[in-house]
Amino acid sequence: MVFESFVDPIFRPLLALPPFWAVLIISLALALLTTLVYKWFTDQEKMKGLKDEIKGLQQRMKEHKEHPETMLSIQKEAMQKNLEYMKHSFKPMLITFLPLIVIFGWLNATLAYAPLLPGHEFTVEAEVYGSGIGELELLVPEKVILRSESVQQVQQGKAAWQLSGEAGEYLLQVRAGNEIQVKKVHITEEQQYESPVQEYKESVIRKVSVRQEKLTVLNLFGWRMGWLITYILVSIIATTVLRKLLRLY
Repeated sequence: MVFESFVDPIFRPLLALPPFWAVLIISLALALLTTLVYKWFTDQEKMKGLKDEIKGLQQRMKEHKEHPETMLSIQKEAMQKNLEYMKHSFKPMLITFLPLIVIFGWLNATLAYAPLLPGHEFTVEAEVYGSGIGELELLVPEKVILRSESVQQVQQGKAAWQLSGEAGEYLLQVRAGNEIQVKKVHITEEQQYESPVQEYKESVIRKVSVRQEKLTVLNLFGWRMGWLITYILVSIIATTVLRKLLRLY
């Protein structure tokens, strides 16, 4: 979370764009970054030599299919060359690993779910441990409208409420007997939200969840994709094109 706060000022302006364009721009930027790091931190002559040797060994294996012992020996040599190739690729992977993890965390915190919109109804669900709790009460602040009874019976360890509200950040309180747990929600027209699930330790209330729809970043012929699948597809295409343009091995 600390590291994500560093990238937030950089990428936050992109949230003003439709989600697909935000993910597209970030994916292309990261593909360019990782490709350049790969170019700068690998010996391309060495990498080309290893690739040529691996291709030659693969061709030799095809030529010795009927000679198991010879083919096994060639296969062993090919595996060693592949390991050496991977070893040279490992350094740029290490350099880009932490930045990618931080940016992925930010993307998951901002583009995984659709926001709770002002005036639109949403559901809050609380889950308890065991069967000793018969009812739960939800307490809401001003500007949040409770559209179901505040006290709900616990059924199969759960209770749920329907709410709506004006734009803003609010603290909802779930009461189980004398115990109260708090869940923060953010109602907004912007692409922002709090984590939908809040878990509690040493409490009869196990967790409180806000039912939020997963955000569709790309709808490809009925295949509704979130930010991660969209990123992977764009990244594969962009990286492949960049490596060919830069003649990387």
